Amino acid sequence: MNGTRLENRVVQSVGKFEMAWTVPPEHQSASLVEVRLDCRPTFRPSWVPFKGDRRRLAFQLDEIAFLD
Repeated sequence: MNGTRLENRVVQSVGKFEMAWTVPPEHQSASLVEVRLDCRPTFRPSWVPFKGDRRRLAFQLDEIAFLD
């Protein structure tokens, strides 16, 4: 978050799941934040080499929420 690594998490789940992190005090009053999620493993939706959807996917993000 804004260049600060919050913590690593390992998810071994199929289907919907939720995760929560504590936002560091220096970022709690920020009006804009950058969030980066790195995931391994990934997959490509298209099995046909060099055709179709070539994105590397890991999960579908539904929502990011900041709770008080």
